[in-house]
Amino acid sequence: MKRVRVACVGIVLGMALSAPIVAWASHGKAGLWEIRVQTAMGQMAGMPDMSKMPAAVRARLEAMQKNGMTVRHCMTSADVANGRPNMSHSPGCKAINERTTGQTFSADLVCTGNMKGTGHVRTTFDSPDHYTSSVTMTGTANGHPVNNAMKIEAHWVSPKCGSVH
Repeated sequence: MKRVRVACVGIVLGMALSAPIVAWASHGKAGLWEIRVQTAMGQMAGMPDMSKMPAAVRARLEAMQKNGMTVRHCMTSADVANGRPNMSHSPGCKAINERTTGQTFSADLVCTGNMKGTGHVRTTFDSPDHYTSSVTMTGTANGHPVNNAMKIEAHWVSPKCGSVH
């Protein structure tokens, strides 16, 4: 059960991060980005009722919902020049109905791998140094229901990434 939860969180988080992290042509800039993800967890695959979880697990999930989590990502010049968000971190998922209007990219997400479902991503660059994004996903992962919404805010930190990939 624990492996299912970890795998499902990884799938959904991977989807959430991969779609908006990498900019499309002439949006954003290469270098180190800090990304804050806040998750409003509805149903998560394989997760029992939170009131029945061990206190430490419940506290960790509640903190993640309340405070979000921050990750760092290195956006390469090739990523910036690619012309569309990178979905390679989401095996079995693809973006369809892609639309770019001004500084905003949106797409529907369709997943047919371990995660089977649909979603939507919308990312807006309000400057080359900052973007916000929202991702929603519904479906099943390993036979368990998933219903999630994520808010993402990212800012450019440095032209050098150091050891961050």
